[in-house]
Amino acid sequence: MTMAIDTVKREHLETNRAARPESVPRCILMIIGMILVSALVLAFVARVSDLGATRITPATAVESRDLAFLLGADGTLIVRDAHLGQNLKIMPPTDDNFIRVVIRDLVLQRSLAAIPQDAPYRLSRLADGQYMLKDTVTGRMIMLNAFGPANCKVFASLLTFESYQP
Repeated sequence: MTMAIDTVKREHLETNRAARPESVPRCILMIIGMILVSALVLAFVARVSDLGATRITPATAVESRDLAFLLGADGTLIVRDAHLGQNLKIMPPTDDNFIRVVIRDLVLQRSLAAIPQDAPYRLSRLADGQYMLKDTVTGRMIMLNAFGPANCKVFASLLTFESYQP
């Protein structure tokens, strides 16, 4: 009879084990929770205090020009000297796609901030040889050398243009 009771107990234990999954120890769950909370607190403190932030200060400009970019009805992009009002370059819709991409991004940023589109952009050659395009209104800077020498050269040529010659 004891043997029958032992068999029934064993079967009962086996069915209970199969029915309920193994649980994770409570201390492990607490440790995982503390790690997650600590990570969130550290991320918040770093974000608020700028702790660990890297700031890059560009070199001084040795040459610069303020440019205006105008989009024609047919998709033509007109690059104009913002102070003199002279057209520097007129690009049909199929030319110089890199300039179009960069300008489209800057125009989008201005339109999201409800800033007029007619304010100039400043193209600068820096003392360290880098080229930078800066939105004079929002302060956003794009280091053009990061996109490779061929793309940078397209913008660099705008510093030396005197006026548009069709």
